Amino acid sequence: MVRVNQKIEINPTLGRLLLRQRGITLFKALWVLLGSTFFLVMGLLLLISQRSQPGLAILCIFIGFALLTVLLVSSRKRVECYALGVIISNGIRTHHISHKEIVAIRFRAVSRYTNGMFMGTSIYFEITPYAGRVAHLNLLGSDRDIERIWDIVEVIKTVNPDAQLLKY
Repeated sequence: MVRVNQKIEINPTLGRLLLRQRGITLFKALWVLLGSTFFLVMGLLLLISQRSQPGLAILCIFIGFALLTVLLVSSRKRVECYALGVIISNGIRTHHISHKEIVAIRFRAVSRYTNGMFMGTSIYFEITPYAGRVAHLNLLGSDRDIERIWDIVEVIKTVNPDAQLLKY
């Protein structure tokens, strides 16, 4: 099932935006922001207090900044499916690929568990064009994110039936 966004966004070369998936959801972003704020405040409080050791304070501040870095890197990852093509951005490089140029698609979703507790789903999405570099994206998401990426795969397969869906 393909869901269309409420507001219409148009890319001059790729047409109307059909689907968008970001690297981090709002819920996870809030938890990461809350955790980083906690560690930064605790680190500053430990640093200000006279009785504490500075090593623990510096460790808390380092953890807080590491969580903020994870938030910034994850928020830059995205997949956007337009009527005429796909944009994949992994935070460093952005690929603009027309549907007609796509030779193969690879999609994998694996549930992650730690000590029996569900930690999320690792999603790997890769597009191979006729020429150029392979565009891929790794995300940690939920079942709704899997459905959204699969909807993008269905749109690509509908527009370009010659594109192969590769097994992993």
